[in-house]
Order: sequence, then structure tokens, then C-alpha cells
Amino acid sequence: MSGIVFVVLDDVGSSEQPQRLVTDGIHWGPGSRFIVTSKDKQVLFAGGVHAIHEVKELSPKESLKLFSLNGFQKSHPEKGGEELSKRAVGYATGLPLALKAVGSSLCSRDRGIWESTLRKLERYPDPQIQDVLKTSYDGLDDVLRDLFLDIAFFYKGEDKDHVIRLLDASNLFAAYGIEGLLDRALISISNDKVIQMHDLIQEMGWEIVRQECKENPRKCSRLKDFEEVYDVLKNNKGIKGIVLYASLFKDVQLNVDTFKNMTNLRVVKFYSPWHVRSYNKHHLTSFESFSDESGSLEWNGYPYKSLPLNFYPEKLV
Repeated sequence: MSGIVFVVLDDVGSSEQPQRLVTDGIHWGPGSRFIVTSKDKQVLFAGGVHAIHEVKELSPKESLKLFSLNGFQKSHPEKGGEELSKRAVGYATGLPLALKAVGSSLCSRDRGIWESTLRKLERYPDPQIQDVLKTSYDGLDDVLRDLFLDIAFFYKGEDKDHVIRLLDASNLFAAYGIEGLLDRALISISNDKVIQMHDLIQEMGWEIVRQECKENPRKCSRLKDFEEVYDVLKNNKGIKGIVLYASLFKDVQLNVDTFKNMTNLRVVKFYSPWHVRSYNKHHLTSFESFSDESGSLEWNGYPYKSLPLNFYPEKLV
């Protein structure tokens, strides 16, 4: 077979698919071109693709135009809808899929529906967007899934090398995992080596965990919502990681029994303003029952000069 052809392979999941295009017995004419899209960069490398182009997020101007085309059937917002349009564009943060989905859902709706829909999206993600984004997560192995959720909850915006040390302490094969998430564009690394994740992809991670236990938040593997963390701490339930704002827990005594049953607890983050530092002294009276699985403890405004002598879990970084 010969001749000039233009071939597009969309959403390729295996390196064998592009490789078959150049196997013996097939002769493409000079000037033939092939475009291959994939969620996994490694598939493209292994498939022999000559040049890789990573699709970037849309600029604010491009985002507003795409949103308007779907929301108003024109290239700019209607008069009076500018501010709500900017909120919608801010939610989508340059992701074409989200801009089209949100714009279409708001098309021909009145201002009250727009307000209500945007408030809802700020708390509960759009199922259509989530379903598409989740296909990348569904293709991960168990190690990559665990690592992805940890980054979504605890490590977005943190130094890559620091995060690798923390994750390796929990036997999560961090270097392999971070490279795998980079190949699938689920995270990125900035020039100053900070782990970054698109807001909607992070939101997808939160929603995956919420769906695990939406009828009973106490069974969630990770928590960040204030009310859910509050409930779990009062009832001493076991989870893998928590993020909490210590200054909000005015009537919760974080003592030796608080973490007694949290045998899988790997990550603890206490956020507390510097000015309430002295207030926290009686809020955590002992570390004795922290699990040996504890790999990371972060406490802003810790009120003492050092950790207690009895607190040295084997895996603590």
C-alpha cells in the first residue's frame, strides 16, 4: 500500500497502535502525516512518535470566547452577564471541556439559575466533566491512584523532592508515581520544582474519595472538609490522612485518645495562625498513640521547641 495519507488516531492507550502504522509491508507515500492523541505520554514515546505537543490550558481571553460561544451563542458575553461569565471561566480555569460543559448548561437560563448553578459547582463538581476527567484516573494502577489522591489532598503546591521523601517513607514508590502522573498530565512540575495540579483535576480527586463514603464520611480514606474532620476527631475513627485548621476546633481536645484508632494515619496537617500558637498547648497533650505508619506531620505554629521524646514513629520524615 502506498500514497499520501493523513491519519488521526485519537485517545490511543497502547504503544502497539501507532507502531502498527510503520510495520513492514505498509509503505506510505512521501508527505504522509500521522497525528496521535493519548492521555499517556509514555505511550507516544514507546510508539515511536517523532514529536510530542502538549495541549495547554486556554488563556483567559480564549476561555471567555469559548464559554460565550456555548453560553450565549456568540463570541462574547451578553450585556449584564459579564461578571457571572468571569466566575464561570474562573471555575473552568482554561479547560475546554469544562468551559463547553458549563456554558452549555447555562445557555438560555436566567440570572438566578446562573447564580445557583455556579454556587453548586463551587461545592459539587459537574458530573459530565468529572466522568471525562476520571477516565485518566481509572487507567492508573493502585500505587498511582493512592499517590494521586495524596497529592490532590495534601501535596499540591509543595516541593517535589520534599514530597518524594514523604511518600517514600510510606512505601508509595514516589519517583515512579510522580513520573507516571506527569506522563498522564494529571500533575505538572513548575520551574522551581513545585508540584502543580489543575483545580478541576484536584476537585476530581476530592470527589472520588467523597463518593467512597458519601453516606458515611467517617469511612473516608482522606478528609479535608471542616465538618467531616470535626466529626471524625470527636468519634476517633481511623483514616489515612487529615487536613485541619486547629484554630477552628475550639471544643475538640486533641489528646492521646484522639488518634488511638487511626492505625493507617500517614499524613497529618495542622494549619493554625501564628497568633493562636499558645492556645494550642492544651489541644494535643500526647503523641503516644500515633501510628508507626505516620510519615508526615506538619503543624503551623507548633507551641513547643521540639517533638515529645515519645513521638518518633519509624516512618516519620
